[in-house]
Amino acid sequence: PNILKRFLFGTKPKGLVKYVMPCSFTHNENTEQFREFAKKNLNIHSIEILPDDVFEGIMIRTCIFIASKEEQKGDIEIKR
Repeated sequence: PNILKRFLFGTKPKGLVKYVMPCSFTHNENTEQFREFAKKNLNIHSIEILPDDVFEGIMIRTCIFIASKEEQKGDIEIKR
């Protein structure tokens, strides 16, 4: 969660954070600490799954993680 902590440090209360990252963070065992940190410290608005061909030469499924620096409010929207 170091990258997320860096974003949060520079973000004002209720400030919006958007981050392009591999979709594997949603289920990979190695990113469980990241998910727990995000759930405790952010209001996760949505996870937008990008098309396979959005980044040329990249074979990893990517998504945009959108959250604000406040408590979680409601469900997380998954956009495809």
